Amino acid sequence: MLGVLLLAPAWAHAQATRTWVSGVGDDANPCSRTAPCRTLAGALPKTATGGEIDVLDPAALDGSDDFAAPAVAPVTLVIDKSITIDGGGRYVAAFGGVPMGDSIVVNLTSPGTVILRNLQLNGFAGTGSNGIRVVSSANVVLDHVDVAGYAQNCLLVDAGAGGALVDIASSTFSNCSTGVANRAAAAVNLGGDSAVVLNTVAGVSSNNPLGAVYFFNSNTRSNTQNTDLTTYVSGSSASVSGGSVGCAFANQQFVAPNAISRTLPVAVGGPAAAGFQFQTTNCGPGATVTVTLNYAQAMPASTVLYKFGPATPGATQSTWFPLPGAVLSADRKGFTYSLTDNGIGDSNGAIGFIDDPVLPLVPLPPSIPTLSHWALALLGVLVSAMMVWERRRQRARIPMRSA
Repeated sequence: MLGVLLLAPAWAHAQATRTWVSGVGDDANPCSRTAPCRTLAGALPKTATGGEIDVLDPAALDGSDDFAAPAVAPVTLVIDKSITIDGGGRYVAAFGGVPMGDSIVVNLTSPGTVILRNLQLNGFAGTGSNGIRVVSSANVVLDHVDVAGYAQNCLLVDAGAGGALVDIASSTFSNCSTGVANRAAAAVNLGGDSAVVLNTVAGVSSNNPLGAVYFFNSNTRSNTQNTDLTTYVSGSSASVSGGSVGCAFANQQFVAPNAISRTLPVAVGGPAAAGFQFQTTNCGPGATVTVTLNYAQAMPASTVLYKFGPATPGATQSTWFPLPGAVLSADRKGFTYSLTDNGIGDSNGAIGFIDDPVLPLVPLPPSIPTLSHWALALLGVLVSAMMVWERRRQRARIPMRSA
């Protein structure tokens, strides 16, 4: 037995911080650069937490292709720890899709970050259920990831993934039933020139009251329904006027509060309605636009429209502040306000573009003044002194009895 242990390869005793996979590798290998593994699922247990798996050549790295040797059955990649998976050159690491299953499942048992970069996932016209499925609270980064052709969702943040944060950059989600679906009390940041297109049910869907999808410099278009955010937009509408001919919204969305900022101003009691954010197009440099928001339910009379952005022109820090000039409608179901390109509240420093995250908030009621412990102690001393003085005064008024 001792001899067997001494002859065991080094990778059997310790995980490597960096491993490699190849279409001509073998999962029996140590996943080194010169002896790579065949699949990402085979390399993951040989890679240390926080480590990185790199791809050496184009291949279907769930083993779903039948032209690479050795051929293996396609498997779901279940990621249970912090890891970076990098396909190297863009789109060289491909997944063929597990029949009736998910290609990648993120299921961390402790807080951590999963980074997926330069990957292409293809469900082959609906044979796979979900491209990427997040089922636990985790930070997930998708950078240059293309997902297409899954029967259900290209990306699914499952209901049990409360607290998850998914940051997306330069990625596409297409030809699935739903491109990006958020079912959790989680935040999805869809930005960095990402696109959600040609999905048969919805482009982006979010139906959890505490969940949010934040759109920034991304395109959601050419889907059967571009957005399905029924929790927040039911009965709500927005319009913009002013600017040059053709001035209009781009990427406008009613969103949950944490899609704008993870923290709210300390002087407010809470949101009165959904937040709203947009970017203008074709409005012209230096334009001033007027935005009108309409909600289905009346808001409290004390509601104030707060802006998250630069409080002064040219400011680089974004903060919460009451938006000057915002007017609550007479029926308390809407706000009207104005913004100027690169003026107060414009979150986009580029000339000709106005970004506008706002949120109706209810201020806290005035607090009742209270005394500190020292003030209470001093008050007690004063009361005691007054009682002593009053007793002495009463004694002085009682006449002395004669002998």
